[in-house]
Amino acid sequence: MNTITIIIMLLVAAMVIGPVAMMRPSPAQKKREAIRAYAFKQGLGVSVRRVPRIATDLEEPPLLPTYSVKVKNGEAWALRRAPFSHESHLAQYWHFTQGRAASATEDFLCAYLPTLSKRVAAVTSASGELSVAWHESFAEADVDSLRGFLTALAKAENAELIRG
Repeated sequence: MNTITIIIMLLVAAMVIGPVAMMRPSPAQKKREAIRAYAFKQGLGVSVRRVPRIATDLEEPPLLPTYSVKVKNGEAWALRRAPFSHESHLAQYWHFTQGRAASATEDFLCAYLPTLSKRVAAVTSASGELSVAWHESFAEADVDSLRGFLTALAKAENAELIRG
């Protein structure tokens, strides 16, 4: 075989193998898939949603992974973590973007929101579900913490968790 034939065969092989190799998930994608599978096993719904918009947003809010639980008899409101503290915010940094929580729920949120991970960007209660939008970590303990928060929030709202 001459060198041109060998070069052509190598190029053809690269053109076949390259795209196949690119389709394989990266290590970060594998970790993300594993933590979402763990969340699903813990009874959480997992989706990607746009976080609620606040008045100071100059751009469209980002899409973030959202973990949720289904509830019956919940309230309808949405909170978003603001980048600044303000006296009108709940627990200094949390801004209501839709509706307002009942006073008992607000008391719970005032106590619990400061303990939430800084990765949490939004908390919503609407249309039969409670959800948390966050910048995912790959730690199962963080998922367990979010599950505990959503369960406690359901109790604070006097909402019944629906096991799915």
